[in-house]
This record gives sequence, structure tokens and C-alpha cells, in this order.
Amino acid sequence: MANEIRFGFLAALAAGFVVFLTMIFTVFDMSGASFLLSLAFLLGMMVFSSVAMGGAYRNKRWGWVLVMLTCLIILLFSYVVYIIQRVAQYHTVMLAASIILFAIAVVNIGLADSGRKRKSPKATVYQSMEKVEPYYEGQAAIKAAPKKKASKGRFVASKMAKTFHTVNCDWADNIKRRNKIWFASAASARRAKFKAHECVK
Repeated sequence: MANEIRFGFLAALAAGFVVFLTMIFTVFDMSGASFLLSLAFLLGMMVFSSVAMGGAYRNKRWGWVLVMLTCLIILLFSYVVYIIQRVAQYHTVMLAASIILFAIAVVNIGLADSGRKRKSPKATVYQSMEKVEPYYEGQAAIKAAPKKKASKGRFVASKMAKTFHTVNCDWADNIKRRNKIWFASAASARRAKFKAHECVK
């Protein structure tokens, strides 16, 4: 997608160069008040198209919309100059380049911004925070220890929580060693006011 958009910008840049080159030739073929007005218009369009191409370079939708608008204004300018001057020396090239630029802008409006959006990672939400130890700001991340059967008992709980687990439970691996309380049986854990986790059958 990024390569297609980059190619679209380069094609738009080439077509825009041809459009403004023919506009310069057309304006400098004029004389008097029409020359001054057309020259002012040309300078204004150059500034406007620079902003438009800047947005197109960053693959912004508004940039391509401004490129389309630039093409429409240049086509109108070309028509007005032809009506007033009745000169068609550079008009064919200007019209062709403007139409090509317009088509490139239309295609790239659909591609704009779409390649840059990133999906946010999915987060797992747990219903009860009593299953894990409280997390305090600045606390280092806990690395899960490899699963080992503890010899101190068959069930384990944390001093910081209200739930007890089997020694093979994933939640038990997250309990810090200094906070672990061991129980020989589920009954003794319940007598100590701990609730059984779903790992306890």
C-alpha cells in the first residue's frame, strides 16, 4: 500500500509540474492587465498547490482533496483564458495534465491514511482483581518462574490477596516469594479466610 501511495505522489508531482509549466508559458504570452492578473493568479495557485502537495506527500486525505480542487481551478482558468485570448497553443497539454492529475488525486483519496492506521493490541480484562497481587506504580515487572511443585504444601496464597491456588496454577507463579503463604490442604486455606480459585477442584 505504501509503495502505491508513493508512486501516486510521484505521478501527481510529474503531472503538476507539466500543468504549471504550461501555465507559465500561457501567462507569459499575455500582455497588459490580463498578464498582471494571470501572474498574480499563477503565484497564488503555486502557493496553494504547494500546501496541497505537502498534504499529499504525507498521505493525508485533505491533501489529495486540495490537489483535486487545484485541478478544477486550473481547468476553469484554462477555459477563461481560452475564451478571452482565443489562444490554444498550450491548452491541450495543460488540459491533459490537469485531467491526469485530477484522476491521480481521486484514486489516492481512497488510499490516504488507510495504510498508517494501527490496531491497538487486545487486552485481557479479568473480572476480579483478587486473583492477582495489587500492582503499585514503579513496581518492577514480575517474571513468571518456571512451574515447579513446591515441597512446602499443595496450595499457595498471597498475603496481598484473598484467593488461594494450587501450586501448578498460572496465578500461583505470579505471587512473590516473600508474599507466599503455604497450605497443606484446601480446608486449612479456607480456615485462614481464603477463597478457592477456579484451579482448586
